[in-house]
Amino acid sequence: MKELFLISSYTTNITQENQLRNLVFKLKEQNKDVFLITHSYTPDDIVKLCDYYFYDKDNILVPTYKTNGVWFHGNGDFVVESYFNVLNTYNYSVAFSKTLYHGLLISKELGYNNIHFLVYDTDFNSLEEFDDNNKLLKEYDGVFYAIRELHDNSPHEFLPAGYILSFNIDNFSFEELKFKKNQLIEELGSILDGQMAEASIWKNIIKPKNFFKKHVTDVDESKLKLNLSDTTTKSSIRNCMFFIAVEEYTDNALVFALSENKTPLNLSALINNSNYISYNLDPQTWNLTWIGSFNEIHNAKFYKDSELIHEINFDNEDFKKEFKLKSRYWWQPRS
Repeated sequence: MKELFLISSYTTNITQENQLRNLVFKLKEQNKDVFLITHSYTPDDIVKLCDYYFYDKDNILVPTYKTNGVWFHGNGDFVVESYFNVLNTYNYSVAFSKTLYHGLLISKELGYNNIHFLVYDTDFNSLEEFDDNNKLLKEYDGVFYAIRELHDNSPHEFLPAGYILSFNIDNFSFEELKFKKNQLIEELGSILDGQMAEASIWKNIIKPKNFFKKHVTDVDESKLKLNLSDTTTKSSIRNCMFFIAVEEYTDNALVFALSENKTPLNLSALINNSNYISYNLDPQTWNLTWIGSFNEIHNAKFYKDSELIHEINFDNEDFKKEFKLKSRYWWQPRS
């Protein structure tokens, strides 16, 4: 059995680089072979630690409004939804899947058998989990970790955690591991669950094969810590919402903001370069401001802490119709 740890990374700041550096260093301390595949710059000292390194500058990002991703908020009086959250304007699912497919394909060409796929922000005090997976890979094509089991009408029975997978790569053909870019992009518009990379992994890799299912909650966190960025970057804005919505059956538009931060958040918008709106949002709060007729909006700029983060121009009529269709506000029916 020839074992390899395949690490997918996208490290654009020092915190992320240190997370990756720690993971690679610990694996090499255990005399493990490491293959790093990435769409971003990696410091030389990390690259030199790895046995293999693959850099792909083609980081495929898909605009969220072309996917089935949606952000929404509601209470007893109203609901707002949008595919145009300006704090998260692109979906990374295709880029992430590309590192997995290419990494597995190259690993098979290199002659490895057991491949353990991890994301850069993983830490461990013991490799017992992977030792157990190696035993399972004698019987199974792979091991996946379920985040949760989905409803009967879901296009897949389980949602796998994309950040930890194990494979017996001998049981996969080169054809099965080919990266299908156009197919994945098309799937982004059809998968109902918000975690599209994971849903695609289920549909294209796990479901056709004989995989053993574990649950993420069964992982002993004292030995293996997964997806650290979710716990170390709670002040990030990736789970917050900030967008324009249009009232159903009218042309009235509003700016909506919701903060899921642990710390206060300052967001502001400039409509038509004249109407300035600013929100100082406390943790777990929301706000909205009516801004007039959507038909009269030609340009909108959005800021976080006075820094421009996104701009939307509404000169294209087809885009404006799509925007109105996918950014809505409506009143809840009263009982």
